[in-house]
Amino acid sequence: MDGATHCEPLGERRSGALTPDCDASCDATTIRAMPDVTTYSRYLKEPTVPAAIRELEEALKLVPKLLTISDADAAAPLAPGKWSRKQVLGHLLDSAVNNHQRFIRAQIPAHLAGGTLRLDSYAQDEWVEKQRYAQRPWQELVDLWRGLNHHILPVMQGASAASLETPCVIGTHPPMRLGLIVVDYVGHVKHHLAQILPS
Repeated sequence: MDGATHCEPLGERRSGALTPDCDASCDATTIRAMPDVTTYSRYLKEPTVPAAIRELEEALKLVPKLLTISDADAAAPLAPGKWSRKQVLGHLLDSAVNNHQRFIRAQIPAHLAGGTLRLDSYAQDEWVEKQRYAQRPWQELVDLWRGLNHHILPVMQGASAASLETPCVIGTHPPMRLGLIVVDYVGHVKHHLAQILPS
């Protein structure tokens, strides 16, 4: 089954050009060339970490509305050949788990190589399939999503200005600052919540 889209963060400079990769570490030229917008930053009112934190707090207030969706409706594909609401929310669970690692590791020097965090990306469709989100109770998925994001919020809130500048290389994507990954994460949440809860 094909998901709504493949949702790994992909950095872009305002010109739209991709940035170079870091070798052992990111030098000053590469850091200056890192992107300042992402695929999902456009979903935020303001693409900053403080605004992202506020918007994630607002998104969590949608939990009661999510719980009004019946299990049967949550299990139905959003379109032929696409994910169901359960699978989309499951994808947001996977994003939360993977980004939590990024947010923590980028703040700890022992996890950096030459000042840069390097982590693998993840196979999104396979993660959704192997965790059997389509067969799991909707309320369980909503409760888990709420809990994971309440767990992530203090990590975002406690990140220092210096750590938010840490270069991160995820899979084959160009390097991005941790702060931009935070912004991208929340924009990604908002994008998929709009699919689950269309206005």
